[in-house]
Amino acid sequence: MKTTVNFRIYNEYKEELQILANKRGEKISVIIREIISDYLCELKKANSDNKPNVITIFIDEKENNNSY
Repeated sequence: MKTTVNFRIYNEYKEELQILANKRGEKISVIIREIISDYLCELKKANSDNKPNVITIFIDEKENNNSY
């Protein structure tokens, strides 16, 4: 069952997501769902291994020309 979730992010994040989405030929929502799904899977793995809940997201420099 799917549902809708609305949230606010900084405009800079939205712009970065749009660039990535354009390069991948996808919508931002697809990328957001992927990020959330990956995060939750990693969180479950971390909890099952009794490890600290630390998740790191890497952004490929080839896809991200802007610096933070």
